[in-house]
Amino acid sequence: MGDAAPSKWFGCAVRRVVGEASEAPEFGEELRAAMEPHISKARQKREEANKGAGATDVFVPYKALRSEHPFCYDSSTYPLHSVLAEALGVRSLADVHHHPAQSKQELLSPLLDRERRQRFHELYDHFVTSFCIPMLHSLAVARDVLPKVSGATYRYQAFPCIRVVRPGEFSIGPHCDTAYGHSIGNLNFHIPLTPILGVNALFVESSPGREDWHPLTAEGTGSGFLFDGARCIHFTLENATDTTRVSLDFRIAFYQEGSSELCTKEQLADSFCTGACSCYYDEAAVSLAHAPAGVVAKKAAKELLEPDWRVGLPFSKRA
Repeated sequence: MGDAAPSKWFGCAVRRVVGEASEAPEFGEELRAAMEPHISKARQKREEANKGAGATDVFVPYKALRSEHPFCYDSSTYPLHSVLAEALGVRSLADVHHHPAQSKQELLSPLLDRERRQRFHELYDHFVTSFCIPMLHSLAVARDVLPKVSGATYRYQAFPCIRVVRPGEFSIGPHCDTAYGHSIGNLNFHIPLTPILGVNALFVESSPGREDWHPLTAEGTGSGFLFDGARCIHFTLENATDTTRVSLDFRIAFYQEGSSELCTKEQLADSFCTGACSCYYDEAAVSLAHAPAGVVAKKAAKELLEPDWRVGLPFSKRA
């Protein structure tokens, strides 16, 4: 097994070592050797992207917020899992591999209909502006990133990336988001909508260069993760479990007008917006932190933005 030629595909390279095991692997010498050609490319692309973004060891936006932060939310207040299942016309997201749709494009196609996706889109927007951003703002104040009497403008992904990884499927190899053109100012939110254990999880490193790969697991709904996906290499493995993993992934950055202490305009700009925000991003402003619960007010127009094709399926550009 160790003498086999390196696989072009990361999932296959890992599977040669771990076989059909469904539990999270130990990243020992043999597995790391199989991963190394792919990890090496991810390291190089991260270095190139960070240099291009103007990030240095001296100044990376809000370093104090970049440590991995698991959190819980009330899934009855924010029933993202059930509302998405309703929009797709399925009973259980974890069992969508039993759906007759052969492709994920077909499975997710009901979301192309504005009326079908409306309730889910509204709930997602409410979740971000009433829970995620206030939580992030509170962390920023607690960790002295923001003064206690300061507000900020938060740029967030207007529609989430919906990840569906069915049994036997592989999602994405090692990468960090700056290598795909995302701003180094972005912080990543990962929200499992199904139980996620073992090889069915997203694997991340705790900080750039640590390569201490570990899975972000969840026994059910109501938990999420904030992590530095802009700089930390992360990946998935082939799903050797008998359930589908469905999760939401989105990004948030924040800034203050006239201040470069959080995220400079150069760092905030990325391939997903050109000057003014495109449909990929929306914005919300947080009032002074001493207001009850950290009030969030939408800064952009009240209507929801149309999903940008770059969020992925089912909105991707197709021939």
